[in-house]
Amino acid sequence: MTETANRALIASSITVNVVSLGTAIAAPLADLPEGVQAAAVGVAGVTSIGLIWKYVTVSRATLARNLLLASCALVTVLGILLTWPGGSPIKSTQNKQGTESDAKNDQTQGSKPASNETAVRKAAAQLKQGIKEPDRESDIPSCITATGDGRIPSGYGLWVANLPDSGGTADMTALSNMQRADQPDGETSWRTPEFGVGLDARDAGTDYWIYLFLLPESADSALTNLKPTKAGLSLTAPVKGATRVDKFRVTRTGTITCRYQKKP
Repeated sequence: MTETANRALIASSITVNVVSLGTAIAAPLADLPEGVQAAAVGVAGVTSIGLIWKYVTVSRATLARNLLLASCALVTVLGILLTWPGGSPIKSTQNKQGTESDAKNDQTQGSKPASNETAVRKAAAQLKQGIKEPDRESDIPSCITATGDGRIPSGYGLWVANLPDSGGTADMTALSNMQRADQPDGETSWRTPEFGVGLDARDAGTDYWIYLFLLPESADSALTNLKPTKAGLSLTAPVKGATRVDKFRVTRTGTITCRYQKKP
């Protein structure tokens, strides 16, 4: 057998051995620590390159030799990258940046509504404790004013409505004569305009419910810009997104205090 044939045989033998070696170490490589995986691939690649460089040197086998060297070098680099601790450096860096950015965005988007909702509930609780009038379970005339202490949260409006009693519970399908509370800048007290509860003296002894609630800016602005009727603003259901401050029952007396009502 000629020297060229021997060189070609050696080269093919080395190639087969490299492939066999790669296949043989593939399975146990997965069980090795991440740092050891990359080192093992590197050692195998360098050894294969050294063997090919040493034995495949005949002139007729130069092209095969160069191709084998390039292929082996490429496989080695790829193997190191694929087994790099924590994943491929290039891919892991991109993924890490994307993951951190997505996580940060998700956390920010998730925390803002949650923290805002908590702040509104806290403000509602403080407003509830600060209600001065009307008193719960009290007797009221035909027109009253709701007042209290507590700061209305920024971006919200405080509203009051009266509801008819239905078997001892508030009928939430009839929010009548809604009024928006006013709170001057820098003040912690609030007051609504005078509003009617019920009709005339014939409603004496009738129970009604006073419902106070916070509305976010969009709903607050929409209701504020509505043109009220003589009986004020009325709704057939609570506004979506409203936060209840308080809801309590009162009883109408026969006393007429509304300017627009005729006294008996």
